[in-house]
Amino acid sequence: MNDDLRVRALRFDNGTMLPAAAEAAAADADLGFCDVRGFGELNWVELQPTAGGTRRLRGPLDLLGLQGRLRRAGDVVLADWICTVSRETDNGIEVLGGRLVAAECSFAELSLTPLAALATAANRGTEDDHAAASPPAAAQGASRPAAPEHRPAPPAPAAAAQWAEALAESRRQEANAPDWDREDEIRPARGDLVNHLQFGRCKVLRIDDDHITLRKPDGRTVQLGLPILAFSEVGAEGQARVLDVRVRRP
Repeated sequence: MNDDLRVRALRFDNGTMLPAAAEAAAADADLGFCDVRGFGELNWVELQPTAGGTRRLRGPLDLLGLQGRLRRAGDVVLADWICTVSRETDNGIEVLGGRLVAAECSFAELSLTPLAALATAANRGTEDDHAAASPPAAAQGASRPAAPEHRPAPPAPAAAAQWAEALAESRRQEANAPDWDREDEIRPARGDLVNHLQFGRCKVLRIDDDHITLRKPDGRTVQLGLPILAFSEVGAEGQARVLDVRVRRP
């Protein structure tokens, strides 16, 4: 899994769906734990206010802020998305917010900030500071009790349980999954149908050494990084092959 500290800057054009495109971009970059921030304009958005229910707002809308945190374990994705939007009404500018269910972009600028490597670096720095601040055992004297062992605080019970559930599901899927990395793996071709976990059944429009372009069921297109994907033939529909796709195991 990618553990570098580089922040990825992305731009999505008209018709791109959120948060699906952000989750796909994180998968393409092999980021298992990251923060997402962004702004832009939306054609429409579906929000889930704190009071419950789902509210669909028609645009144009200004996306004042999108905040998300994404965790991925194999094919299991845990993500929370909060956004704030504004629109002009007869009574002036109205600002609304809540949990993001789905939205269609006019355009959006997003940044993906890896967190796993940052957390590792922070823990390493804390341990180094602790070691530097503690004198050698010989200097402390035999009568002074040893300093208590430094232990990181345990995760919150709810978060730990959720993450453990995701890891268990990932291991279950991995145990039951076919060998995606075998030497005779399938390479998709133009016209094939691809079953994607997030986008549904898509049609292959273009393919090269690095990217594959798919047409989603809603008619929009999405481009994915080809090297990290593995395909398996599961059937046929007319003259077209039907393929399943998964993110390649590291």
